[in-house]
Amino acid sequence: MFIDSHCHLQDKKFSRDLDNVLERAGSTGVEKIICVGTSLKDSKEVLRLSEKYNQVFATVGIYPNEEVPAGDFREELITLAKHRKVVAIGECGLDYSNWKGGREPDLQKELFRKQVGTAVQLDLPLVIHNRNADEDILLELAHYKTTGKLKGVFHCFTSDIEFAKKVLDLGFYISFTAMITYPSAKHLEDVIKFIPNDRLLAETDAPYLPPQTHRGERNEPMHVKMTAEKMAQVKGISQADFYAQLLNNTQNLFALN
Repeated sequence: MFIDSHCHLQDKKFSRDLDNVLERAGSTGVEKIICVGTSLKDSKEVLRLSEKYNQVFATVGIYPNEEVPAGDFREELITLAKHRKVVAIGECGLDYSNWKGGREPDLQKELFRKQVGTAVQLDLPLVIHNRNADEDILLELAHYKTTGKLKGVFHCFTSDIEFAKKVLDLGFYISFTAMITYPSAKHLEDVIKFIPNDRLLAETDAPYLPPQTHRGERNEPMHVKMTAEKMAQVKGISQADFYAQLLNNTQNLFALN
């Protein structure tokens, strides 16, 4: 059994054949899928899908450069987060890769801080998006470490071992996509070897980032198995043992048991 710990089934690329996508996922052993919201409007669509499909669970949150309603959005976010299928707050974080085309860093940090506080208040894990903001994102999270309720996952990890160590020290999990199958991402193999088995997750980020053998195609949750397979190969352990570990990790973080 597999769990795709991060994808976007609400994306318009799935609008015509989602039933078939989910059927293919199930046929490859993907029995649960975590569908990730990126704005309040988007999160409502994620909740709709989670109500329609038993195997779909939801996260609610606001991406660093997504639109934010006027006033304090936290009340609405809390209401959404109390839905029975919600397992995390996010995708939220900091993205400095092209901030001049989006929200400036100080405003991103304010938005992120409010969502971290909401997650701590509700005792929910965070789904963290981080691009070129390593130092700032660690500083923001560190403010909440003493609460004892700071937890979550850094999704689509692309940084180095030094940053991975700091993420682990905060108590977070680290998740990888099929980027690890790309020739250009060989450096991530050393990071995977460094991270303890019990702190790893696998995801697709579908419809984005398909495996190397499917480049140019739409990614789907069924391909999470290929990411897990590559991770087991890098770790040098049996696929069966590693798949069981990934399943246990994902269930524990998102309280899916």
